[in-house]
Amino acid sequence: MSNPAWGRQPQQHDRLRGQREFVRILAEAGPLRDWLTIEDPAYQYWILATPEIQHILVWEQGWSHDRYEAWLYMSLETSLLPQALALMP
Repeated sequence: MSNPAWGRQPQQHDRLRGQREFVRILAEAGPLRDWLTIEDPAYQYWILATPEIQHILVWEQGWSHDRYEAWLYMSLETSLLPQALALMP
């Protein structure tokens, strides 16, 4: 019996590649939290923005899409940006 996740591996790699590129561009625009490599914030973004988490929060827990987007924005902001920047309006 095959694992359904195996078929999604190329899709997951593509998503991670895109999110890694986004973090690289973000780092060029300004400071990120003090990370050892660009990989750490890229993985944080990749994990927080997984379709599975969106499915759980929106479809299983009844969150609105707006609430999910606000949560994801806040989570990424506080995870990726230095505290002083994350608190700016």
